[in-house]
Amino acid sequence: MSDVRFIHGPVLREGVGEELLRAVEEGLAQWVLDDGCQRFDYTFQTLGILGEPSAYRVSSGGVKESIFSPHLVVKYMVRLRKALADAERGAWTWCHLWMDASDLELHAEFDWMREPLFDQGRRPPSDDSCAKELEWHPRSVEYIPGWMAAGLARHRRVPAAVDVDVLELFERLFPDPEDVDGDRLFVWPDTRQGVEERMGRVLEAWLPGTGAQRVDIVSDVVDTYEVTDTRLRMRDGASVVVTLTEPEAWFWAEKARRAMVDPVRGAWTHAHLWMDVDELVLHSEYDWNTRPPFLDSVSETARSSWLANELRRFPRTPENTPTWLTNDATID
Repeated sequence: MSDVRFIHGPVLREGVGEELLRAVEEGLAQWVLDDGCQRFDYTFQTLGILGEPSAYRVSSGGVKESIFSPHLVVKYMVRLRKALADAERGAWTWCHLWMDASDLELHAEFDWMREPLFDQGRRPPSDDSCAKELEWHPRSVEYIPGWMAAGLARHRRVPAAVDVDVLELFERLFPDPEDVDGDRLFVWPDTRQGVEERMGRVLEAWLPGTGAQRVDIVSDVVDTYEVTDTRLRMRDGASVVVTLTEPEAWFWAEKARRAMVDPVRGAWTHAHLWMDVDELVLHSEYDWNTRPPFLDSVSETARSSWLANELRRFPRTPENTPTWLTNDATID
């Protein structure tokens, strides 16, 4: 492994960081061989409590498709941030990993100053994320980029949002005896009943302590791209946005969809879960034909790729395939 570049960062020294990179390289090389792809490409943007991965594979025939990030890569991201953090520069905010089947060598770039843009480059980091980043990974003044400093300044004037460490709740309620290395990646059940039982218990344990009357979770998904809106309805009628503080928690819908795949209808594209504090019972609604609103704000290329991957991953019968799902999909 020789192609590792630190952008605006410290010099890579021998130690935990180098060991982790070698572990990623070994695991990814085996994954590429098993998968049979020509190339694997992974980008991870992160700041404070938020992180957004993007993974692609290029088939032996040259077809590029987005995929769900392999566990062997995801589990190293938090550790790599800690291991490569620097007293002067803090922790990196962007990384890019890739590997070609021709050499099975890990190529990596890490950037300490880049502004992460979430939701496929449309959403800048929140002011709260800027503040938490500097709290958890302090930097010298000369290494605080302007966008981060501005976010911190605004944060000091605005009350913080409600944050929920979803994985901490899952781990407390459903400890995993096999989680010996502390990667904190929760293993989901493979049935609708199992998924909802766990979601229900998590919300039941958390909701009473918020002082809210009700929680609503609305999720729209296509392929591996998910937009989830979680809100508390307070007793005075106010609506409070809830931030899920773990990257893995964003992908509950990916796991839930897989557990509920229908051989005729494929996977659902819209879900609404809610719970009232007075009864603490989880209610759920799923729709297999709703068009995700976020498709209107993405490029034609991205939309076509996501829809094609959706049909490839979760096939449907013709009579159960809505027109919006096929009109813009380009299937090779």
